[in-house]
Amino acid sequence: MKLFIALYTLIIPVSLNVFSQVNEDDICGYWFTENNEAIIKITKNGDNTFSGMFCWLLEPNEPDSTNANFGNPIIDQHTGIPYLQTIILRDAVYAETGKWKGEIYDPRHGTTYKCNISLSENSQTMTLKGYIGISLLGKKIIWTRTCSCQ
Repeated sequence: MKLFIALYTLIIPVSLNVFSQVNEDDICGYWFTENNEAIIKITKNGDNTFSGMFCWLLEPNEPDSTNANFGNPIIDQHTGIPYLQTIILRDAVYAETGKWKGEIYDPRHGTTYKCNISLSENSQTMTLKGYIGISLLGKKIIWTRTCSCQ
């Protein structure tokens, strides 16, 4: 009986860990940004990198009536590309279990940052840390998985 209990306490945690591991492609899918103003679609590229672009925006058109672009799709002022065509996550590669490294673009400031990405064990939340230089000085944001691009 003691042997059974000892084996049981060793096998169950190991088997649970096997079922909860995050896989390389688990990053793919649709993600609400931290403030729920946008959904990012992340896909795997032919070179085994991952990229993400806006596929839904709370306000896809210019809301400011004094702006010459009023009522038209919001344009990234730094690139001239509409937000809904802007790639904001690029060259992300699988680094280790549940972790990726790549670059993230901030269209509000026109800045690209290095980025560390990690998924929660259930793959429902993603933590992104953008930084310049060393990752200790970066900013974390959390995205939440959603089922579609609405």
